[in-house]
Amino acid sequence: MKALDAVCANSLTYTRVFEEQGIPRDKLDQAVTNLYQQLKSVHGSFTRLDLNAPWPPFAARGRTYIFIPYNGLLKSPARNVLTTSFFIGVSEDSGISWKFIDGQKATSDNIGMIIPGYGGRPMPPQTLNESAPQ
Repeated sequence: MKALDAVCANSLTYTRVFEEQGIPRDKLDQAVTNLYQQLKSVHGSFTRLDLNAPWPPFAARGRTYIFIPYNGLLKSPARNVLTTSFFIGVSEDSGISWKFIDGQKATSDNIGMIIPGYGGRPMPPQTLNESAPQ
């Protein structure tokens, strides 16, 4: 992510949940590519992406999940955006290999789409703070 390398980011992204909703993988990959190209065109960059201690892994419906909280800072000439969110790690082989979904848009209402049966449980905190124009 910090390198705005869409190919690398896409290779580590868990997309099955979206593909099961009818969104093709190539369309998901293209969305990330477009976002990173847009950030590059406005001279945006991730200047900070700090991972915090992961929550304990848990299993649900044949998959293993983990929450990894993070703090990120996206800088551009127009504004800076400080984010506190989390990645959702998904393993389909009991933790041997992992792919990830950014939980930035996950809520207690939609988390069940990503983690079947998880609704109503605690989730890591999230904030999005935009600083004044730079």
